[in-house]
Amino acid sequence: MQIKENKFIPSIFNYCDRWCEHCAFADRCRLYSMEEKRKEETGGKEFSFVEELQETFAETKKLIEEYSEKFDTVLPNFEEIEKKELPETQLSFLSTKYFEDAAVYLNNLMNEIKENSAVSVIIPQNPGIVPLHQIVGCYEVLQWYHTIIPVKVTRAISSAAQYDPGDEEFEYSMEDANGSAFVAFKSVLKSLVALGVILGWTESLKNETLNLIIDAGRIKSLIEKDFPGASMFVWPPVVKKEVK
Repeated sequence: MQIKENKFIPSIFNYCDRWCEHCAFADRCRLYSMEEKRKEETGGKEFSFVEELQETFAETKKLIEEYSEKFDTVLPNFEEIEKKELPETQLSFLSTKYFEDAAVYLNNLMNEIKENSAVSVIIPQNPGIVPLHQIVGCYEVLQWYHTIIPVKVTRAISSAAQYDPGDEEFEYSMEDANGSAFVAFKSVLKSLVALGVILGWTESLKNETLNLIIDAGRIKSLIEKDFPGASMFVWPPVVKKEVK
């Protein structure tokens, strides 16, 4: 597979939700193209998350070392760099709680889907009821984003707390914080839409669905409060035209 360099949007894979199958910009993402090329070269072999992470780190380390040697710079000892302790906030607490509650909820929802799937074979669905395939789609949305929300919230809080205003790295650190918060915010919005659909579909999970909606709504409000820059974050990155 030939990769055309000029088709890629620089750094588009930063601050995305990694759900490539649903991304309108997948064909303009260098990371996605690299992964597809690797699958092609390995005969479609699937790699685990750990294997992909290890390979990515290895490639990154090699690239950094090459640049360091090329430009005659000394790399810092990253093991000796002191990291600030991650602060415990209401946002981080709620995000973790949402993840844990959603994991239990998803198991119950899948059981409900299976039961309704069996019944619908015998009894045709009533007009006006949400189609089962739409509920399955909502399940997939919740399953995907319930893990992303706490991860991106933690990343946002960590980046925002890493440096103090006035530090040379502060501006970049806050950009990373807002970008991570932006992904969490989008994930919450999509989850709220899915939960709203499910709420009108099942009576037995009504209370659990409402509880998740309430917590997701609180997470949304806290992201807006703690990371106001997230709402102005631009993704995908704007491609700047070269001035001739």
